[in-house]
Amino acid sequence: LLTDAEAQTRARAIHLLYECDDLKLVPAFIEILAGDEDANARAEAALALGKYIQLGELEEIPAATQRQVEDALLEKANSEDGAFVRRSALEALGFSSRPEVAVLIKSTFQREDPDWQASALFAMGRSSDDRWEEQVLSKLMSANPRVQLAAVEAAGELGLASAGIILLKLLEDEGSSDIASAAIWSLSQIGGEDARVYIASLLALAEDDDQVAFLEDALDNLAFTDDLSRFDIMSIAPGEEE
Repeated sequence: LLTDAEAQTRARAIHLLYECDDLKLVPAFIEILAGDEDANARAEAALALGKYIQLGELEEIPAATQRQVEDALLEKANSEDGAFVRRSALEALGFSSRPEVAVLIKSTFQREDPDWQASALFAMGRSSDDRWEEQVLSKLMSANPRVQLAAVEAAGELGLASAGIILLKLLEDEGSSDIASAAIWSLSQIGGEDARVYIASLLALAEDDDQVAFLEDALDNLAFTDDLSRFDIMSIAPGEEE
């Protein structure tokens, strides 16, 4: 279906392959990214390629394959293609530790366009790099819902403890339900007793089954985060260096 005559079918086929990490898909996705006539298919191909960069950073695929993917995405991000396709390429590049990617994220974040800012924040969240702490914190109270949501999610992905108080304030303000859900999950990724008490209090008041299930998952994830944090501390014996 990746070569189907219908553009919508091609795009949907790529989307359905998001979780597949078979390396034989890399050339096909790169070809679609570079030359498919449909912007949605090109954007889907960009997003699908992101996981191969993540696998490369984890040294689970050949370095040459990772670099091939990064080069294709960097070329697309810096091309004259439509903004949606280029933003998708940027978001996929978020996993990359290459210096030029950090430069691209920084310059994109400085744009006034909120869509570009949101994509830059999304990429920051994928980077596992706390260099972006200041930028993420600065957008947690953004008046633009898309930018704010991206910042909230990035704070959780990066595990920014400094964002905890702001995220709790967002929940107290009773704003957008999407923002609230993202804030709860980000708190579960950051961890800490304050987050546990607050999420537990929400669970005690929840009546909707879906909300109860979500809050229970958040508490489970928070417990995992805290356990992982304690393990990391205990794994370094006194006097040893990382």
